[in-house]
Parts: sequence; structure tokens; C-alpha cells
Amino acid sequence: MFRVNLKIVFMLAVSPCVFGAPPSESAPGREDAIAEIVVTAHPLGESANDLAQPVQVLTKEELRTRNIRNIGETLAQELGVSVSDFGPGAGRPVIRGQGGSRVSVMENGVSTLDVSTVSADHAVSAETVFAQQLEILRGPASLLYGSAASGGVVNLVNDRLLERLPTTPEGELSVRYETVSDGVTGAGSVNLGVGPFAIHIDGMARNTDDYSIPGFAELVPEEGEVRSGFLQNSSIETENVAGGLSFIGSRGFIGLSVSRFTTNYGVPGHVHDHGHGHEDEHGHEDEDEHGHEDEHDEHDEEHEDEHDEHEEEHEDEHEGEHEDEHDEEHEDEHDEEHEDEHEGEHEDEHDEEHEDEHDEHDEEHEDEHDEHDEEHEDEHDDHAEHDEHDEHADELAAILAGARIDMTQTRYDLKASLDDPLPFLRKGRVRWTWNDYDHDEMEGENGEPATTFTNEAMAGRVELVHNPLGRWSGAVGMQYRNLDFAAVGEESFVMPSSLESIGVFVLESGRFGPWKMDMGLRYERQDTDSDAGAETRHNLFSVSGGVSWEYASDSKLGLAVSYGQRAPSIEQLYADGPHLATSTFEIGDIDLKKESAANIDLSWRKIAGPATFAANVFHNRIDDFISLREQDLNGDGVADR
Repeated sequence: MFRVNLKIVFMLAVSPCVFGAPPSESAPGREDAIAEIVVTAHPLGESANDLAQPVQVLTKEELRTRNIRNIGETLAQELGVSVSDFGPGAGRPVIRGQGGSRVSVMENGVSTLDVSTVSADHAVSAETVFAQQLEILRGPASLLYGSAASGGVVNLVNDRLLERLPTTPEGELSVRYETVSDGVTGAGSVNLGVGPFAIHIDGMARNTDDYSIPGFAELVPEEGEVRSGFLQNSSIETENVAGGLSFIGSRGFIGLSVSRFTTNYGVPGHVHDHGHGHEDEHGHEDEDEHGHEDEHDEHDEEHEDEHDEHEEEHEDEHEGEHEDEHDEEHEDEHDEEHEDEHEGEHEDEHDEEHEDEHDEHDEEHEDEHDEHDEEHEDEHDDHAEHDEHDEHADELAAILAGARIDMTQTRYDLKASLDDPLPFLRKGRVRWTWNDYDHDEMEGENGEPATTFTNEAMAGRVELVHNPLGRWSGAVGMQYRNLDFAAVGEESFVMPSSLESIGVFVLESGRFGPWKMDMGLRYERQDTDSDAGAETRHNLFSVSGGVSWEYASDSKLGLAVSYGQRAPSIEQLYADGPHLATSTFEIGDIDLKKESAANIDLSWRKIAGPATFAANVFHNRIDDFISLREQDLNGDGVADR
């Protein structure tokens, strides 16, 4: 049977102008609006079309038609971008084949500070339903965003910290429904201006059932998997609320926001540590068998005691009867001459009779005992079958329940900007984030936490934009990151560890007619340590340069080259245990060298007119590339399992 799953999205949106906000001045000119899309993550705030590096910006209008379940699926349709999909609840962007810790996901220019880089089944804690725009920087972006961003950057921009003062109340409401999972997503936000203060409040909730699919989820369904037509354990429950307050002055602003993100989602087909459950069940089964054996032995002992008692009673009874009969016969006969002879004959007769009766009683008792043993064995077999049925039911329940992740993140963001802070500076910016993150990985039907991941982190950056120097403008900056990571439980394959990095950079840009040049330099130091006492330190350098040529009013050619170094991530240094999400046993190495990547990128863009396009050709070479490699420690020629 051929089955088509139709996904329908209904969305109701109320734009700011409904509440009386004036329309944007740049709205009438569509071509001008495209040209003025600014990359907020760039220190100089330049347009995406002015950068030699390949950059793409998805506007709010484009995002309304995209999948919003996770940021990976939102971007998966873009050229050169895919998703490390682990079900609807977890999806991380993969840019030009590079993913994990090599792609930095940011919110308003600062890392999301979750643990999505540790394992593919961990979700990114950024909600795209509130995004005003999404910025994608392909290729090495380590110069501006740290050594970890050697594969690319995704920056989610929202309005939680307003940089302007709303003149009238603004609001937005959206509701989406999808038939594929009976999923409903509702979101709303409000912007207010009260005196010099700008207030932002937003909230959202998402609830989906298991996905509808044609047939079974597996090519060869496991025994007992009877639920056809659904992707089991793929439901999602997500809530996200935030509030921000900004003080808006004549030369700048400062604002603080607080957000709380919670999600509970299933990991389809991922039953963690299922084998241990079988061991426990078999253990209980053995205990039950031993218990039945003890019960059986006790019953046999009781039966033997009853048999002995019965024999004693039977012997006493016959002895009494013998004495009475002998006395009566002796009195009636009164024959003293034949007393001895008669007594001897009677004793022989009585003994033979007594022995026959006793043997007959023993046979009856043995038959009764055998019958009881057979009944007890039948009961024992029935109980064993019942245990086997319970074990199968428990196994089926675990398969259907799978693993779920229950995540909570509380995030505090500070953002400030000041115009002309010093005579030689045009602008100063500060972005700082504090984060408290944890998630429980729950196993089986009862949903007991098997592993808990925590990440207490702080990250931020300071940028100082100097006044133009002839044809050149530029910025210097500092970036800082500090995190304490821990995983406790069955899947704690990375030992508790901490990381601290600090980097400084300089970026310059010059215009010479139709030509534009960019160049930059960065130095970063990263220190890590673990609870086991191991420590690492890496000094990292990056340099980049680019040139673009506007050979026509709507067309540009660009060339960008870069060299960057990346330090190993925490999981690459300190992993030591079974990673069940990937069915591997991972062992880190504190002696890993830093990666070195050389990149060249050629771009061609047509940015205006009835048809627009962008094309890129790139080459990337990475030395000392860090990857998972199989081992053969026992030397049998086969990778260890």
C-alpha cells in the first residue's frame, strides 16, 4: 500500500503594524531591502552582499514557511547545509560536511552553551519560532567566533534585548498545526515602550504526538513491534518563555534578559543499555527458579515427615490390635498344654498379616507422593511460562518506550552598546551570557533518569570599532568562554571537566572603488582540565584575507583565503566509556594535536534584478584532523566491539 503523509501548516500572524507601529522606511523598495540585510554577528555590521566570505541571511518572512521543530531542520534546505538528525526533537546543522563542535550555533552573537556537540541525540537549546533572522556563515569563521567555529557559524537573532524604543505597543501571535504528528505550536510576543525603557516578553509551547509514517519504522521489525504507521517515541513537548528590559539612551542602550527553555522529547529507536535490563530479568528468573526449588524441597520434607508419622501410628495400631486378640484367644481356650504352640502360630499369622497391610499402605502413600510431585512440577512449569511472558512484556514495553531526554536551561543575557565611547572609537559593544543547563536521559517505561548532563557556563565578547583611517575601517575585540561540564550515570562517557578560553582579534576592511578588501588576525588560548587530574593547553592562531570585485551594479566576484587552528573539544580529550547513541566505546586522548585548516573560497553573486543567484567553489585542507577511529587492541584483524 502506498501512503502519503501530508503536512499542513496553519499560521496566524499579527504584525507590529496592527498595533499601530509605523511601517519600516525601507519597506517600499524591495531591492533596497535586500541590499540592507545586515549581518549582526559581524563587528562592522556589514551587509551580507558586501562580504567576501560566503554568508546567507534568512529573513523572518522566509522562516515563516520553514520547519521550526529544531534549528537543523530549519536550515536543512539550504545549499551546503544538512542536519545531524536524531529524530524530530534533536537536529544540529552540518555545514559543508562539518558538524559537531566544528559548527558554532549562537543566539544573538553568543554560543547557546548547551551540550549538543557532545552527542547527536542532544538538542540545540535555541528556538527558531522567535527568530527575526538566521545568519549562516559557511567555511572557516574562527577569526571572529573562536577556534571551535572552523566549519561554520549559525547565528539566531531575536528581539529579546531591544536596541530601540517602541513608540506604540507591538505584538505578534502565531499558531501552527501539522497533520503528520497532530502537532500544535503556539507563540506570542509583545514589545512595549515605557519612558526610556523597552520591554519585551515572549512565550511559546509545542506539543506533538508520534510521527505518522508508512508501515513500520524499521526495515525488519523486531518481534513484538506491532505499531505500524507511527515512528514510536518521536513526540515532543517544548516550552520557552523570556523577558527582556532595555534602557535606551541618546548614545546607546543596555539591557538584560532572562529566558527558560524546557523540552522533553523521544529518541526513536534508541533504547539505552537494553542489555542490562535483560540481565536483571534473567537474574530475577534465576531467583524465582531457586525459590521454587526450595519450596519443592520443603514440601518433600513435610511429606516425608507425614509418611513417617503415619507409619508410626500404623505400627502402634497393629500392636494394640495384636495384644487384644491374643488375650481373648488365650482366655477362651484355657488350654495350658497348647498355649505355647498356639501363641507361636498366632504370632506368625499376625506378623504376616501386619506386613501385608503395611506394604499396601506404603504403596498408596508413595502413589500419593508421586501425584503431588507431578502437580508441583506442573505448577513450576506454569510459573516459568508466566515469568517468560512477563519478561517479554517488559522487553516490549522498553522497546516501545525507548529513551527520552528532559532538558532545562536558564539563560541570562546582557547586551550593551555605546556610541563614541572614546575620541578614536566609533562604537563599543558588549555581549555576555550566563547559563545553567541540565538534562536527564530517561530509560524505559518508568522514565527513571539513567544519566544527567550539566553545563554551567559563561561566555561573552567585547568589540571596539575604531573611527575610519583613510579608506580603512575596523574593530578589535576580545572573546571569553568558561564552562564546567559533568555527566553522571550509565552513559557518562565523558568525565567531568572544565574549559576556559580567551581570544583577541583585529579585523580591518578597506574600499577602493569597485574593490573591497578584508583582512584579520586572531590569537586564542584554550585550557582544559578534568576531575582525573589531566590538563591541556593549546595556543591557536588564525589569519584571513579576502577581496571582492563589483564588476556590475548587481553582480560581484569574491575570493577569500584563510588559515586557522582548532583545539580538541572536551569530548575528544576526555571521553572514556560507552557512547550508546552511536553504539561505540569512545576513548579520548589528551595528547591530541590542534587541527590546522587552510581554506580557499571563490564566490559569484547576482544580487538584484529579476533573477538572483549565488555560486561558490571551495577547497578545504585540514591537517591533524581529529576523528573517531576503530582500534584492534587484541590483534585479531577485526575492529574491537
